[in-house]
Amino acid sequence: YLSDLSGASFNSWYGVVIASRIPIRQFRSIPLPSEQGRTLLIGHVNTPAGVETMAIGTAHLESPVNAHSGQLRVEQMRLAMEAFSGAHTSIMMGDFNVTDNQALADVWTPAGWQDLNDGATSWFSDSCYAGWRPDRIIVSSNSYQCCSPGGVAEVRAREPYGGAGIVGSDGRVTTPSDHFALRAQFVRVSDPLEQDLERISGGEAAPTSGPRPRWSLENSQPALAPDSNLILKCDLSVTDAVEMLNRDGCAWPLSECVVWSSWKGSWWKLWKQNGRWSLQFSQEVIVVDCDLIYDKNVCGTVSEAVEELNRTGWERGAECYLWADDKEEWYKLWETPCAPETCPGEELSRTSTVRNVHDCKLMTV
Repeated sequence: YLSDLSGASFNSWYGVVIASRIPIRQFRSIPLPSEQGRTLLIGHVNTPAGVETMAIGTAHLESPVNAHSGQLRVEQMRLAMEAFSGAHTSIMMGDFNVTDNQALADVWTPAGWQDLNDGATSWFSDSCYAGWRPDRIIVSSNSYQCCSPGGVAEVRAREPYGGAGIVGSDGRVTTPSDHFALRAQFVRVSDPLEQDLERISGGEAAPTSGPRPRWSLENSQPALAPDSNLILKCDLSVTDAVEMLNRDGCAWPLSECVVWSSWKGSWWKLWKQNGRWSLQFSQEVIVVDCDLIYDKNVCGTVSEAVEELNRTGWERGAECYLWADDKEEWYKLWETPCAPETCPGEELSRTSTVRNVHDCKLMTV
């Protein structure tokens, strides 16, 4: 999966690209405030609607060329943290041009990110900016941790390559790049459902026996209102909808729309890219089922609804929808099928499904 097939992201020296063996649902390119045309690129891993979400991104932050560069990097990092918000697991990497580590750490640390940096240099020169570590991998996740040696990103590709060399303003470069490569491996270490149980139990460790709560915050996802103006009200497959939207004379006024796929049995969101609609620019979404709206007046937030559902239950099935006053949007909630102590076979099936979503238990970036 490649973020750029045409080379459009490399219309300057500072383009960024993502290549992934893990299926990517959507790439987003986000312009950053910059005097040098910098952008943030995020790839959203193709997990089905209603399960853990994962986002992997890269950016080449402002080069240290003037007195404003440091402040621009801080602002760029702050906007990146906002762009990643909402994903259960987020990984960001790239040439951050770090010259004031504390200034950037003051942005990512309060946002819950960890810097996988052991202090080793990732810069080719031992005379110009000797010992510099401009490149980083940072991660925000409660269910994955770095399993590379020492729990940090490994610095790779430090040896001369092929005997070639290029002389630049900072000296002669004989390695594959003037920046060494970083490599980190991640392994899944916990189940988000167990984390919810710990929160609900007041921070105490999860009990070894007894049923786990059937409803949890992790089992929730934003949903589209059933009367949204994005919904294309016609009986078409996703493929037919794309063809119709691309026809001359199509009067659809928005750059996004949502269609029902009877073949897949789910709703799909489409969006226009470079003036065209395409199956490549589509993702599964959730639309509220009006027959399953949870209308308890005491529940103004998702967390309040979770607590109430675990106390009183829900007589209409294993899922429901509610309006969250604090977020001002609809949410879908669904319950865990059962506790592992009462039906271990079903729990094993659920765990296997989660691992398949992420393609493999071990992930390398």
